[in-house]
Amino acid sequence: MNILSVNAALQFDESVSGIEYRTHEAFTGSKFDNNDEIRIPIQNQDSYTLPSESFIYIEGKLTKNDGKTAVANTKLVNNAFSHLISEIRYLLNGIEIDKTRNVGYSSFLKGITSFSQNDARRLNNSGWSESDFYEDIADDGSFNIILPLNMLMGFFEDYRKILLNCKQELIIQRSANDLNSILTTPAAGEAGQQVLEKSKITITKLNWRMPYVDVADKSRLKLLDILQSDQPLLLGFRSWRMYEKPLLSTSEKIDWQVQTSTHLERPRYVILALQKNGKNKANENVNVFHNSKLRNVKLYLNGKNFPYDNLNLDMNKKRVAVLYEMYVRFRESYYFKEISPYYNISDFLSKAPIFVIDCSKQNEAIKSGSVDVRLEIEAENAFPEGTTAYCLILHDRVVEYTPLSSTVRVHV
Repeated sequence: MNILSVNAALQFDESVSGIEYRTHEAFTGSKFDNNDEIRIPIQNQDSYTLPSESFIYIEGKLTKNDGKTAVANTKLVNNAFSHLISEIRYLLNGIEIDKTRNVGYSSFLKGITSFSQNDARRLNNSGWSESDFYEDIADDGSFNIILPLNMLMGFFEDYRKILLNCKQELIIQRSANDLNSILTTPAAGEAGQQVLEKSKITITKLNWRMPYVDVADKSRLKLLDILQSDQPLLLGFRSWRMYEKPLLSTSEKIDWQVQTSTHLERPRYVILALQKNGKNKANENVNVFHNSKLRNVKLYLNGKNFPYDNLNLDMNKKRVAVLYEMYVRFRESYYFKEISPYYNISDFLSKAPIFVIDCSKQNEAIKSGSVDVRLEIEAENAFPEGTTAYCLILHDRVVEYTPLSSTVRVHV
């Protein structure tokens, strides 16, 4: 606005007259036990919904195996409630448009690269903590939290507009066990033996809370015109795809052919983490990763390598400045936000020395045809036995849907 327009009329945005959250329950008879599939539908096609601000509400209890006695030596780890979900899918008019597997790992790796410490504090209500443990539960182990879907899936994070005239469904697969959500400290048993406390997490309530948007008459007429024109609407977002390579060979160099993707779903960012014997173990914190004395990592997309130069890391001498810089610059590149890392360099090295590779700028050779995604991982010594590699790929996705005819098409 011109700084000299002192008599300009005031303008107020009154296109939205109200937003209210409505609760949607799972199908009748749904259970929330390990390995159960939970389906939550939304059938209200005549309403305007805002999925990006929706969340999962969970109530439950952490107890010993009897389901009643409070635990003595067991804590919930940071991001514990995401680890209760092995897979989550989102359907639009019956067509799957986004899916996240290994939700605990993918949301944690995405979170520590995306969040600042202030963001983590804001997400205390979602199971995140500034420390390694989530301790905001009652003395008897009861808890109630919300999981924002924009913390779990790319569609909900990136697509921040309303949806018109469509059926929606959320499908949640409960994890096979609760071991990744807890950390149990061994206690002295009979004859001085170390024993682990047996515990369980019981979910008593789980629902999907969706914001419904009421619009002013003028705005409603515009939306009706869009609906009646039957014009297709494009939904663009970045989907999260997690890959796992268990039990790396005990050699000094690994060549991992991760995937082959279409040119429309080419990777934009790749996050690599290594972990030794951390998954599904009650006495190990699943959120702690290891450096395995790595010297170099290269990402190849159809032969084009990222980063261009070798990293020449030396974990013993803490020669990791370039690695940490790749990590802290993610927020600036991905969100166009100021650099404000979740971990300082000391915590980064001790808890999560991950590789964040920015491949968002690509040449025409990569953009055309299919894209082969390959990682070359080199360590100073042979990888320790029991080491698993996790690779989170953030890639483009485009979905086209026509509100009037209810057709949905995923571009590939």
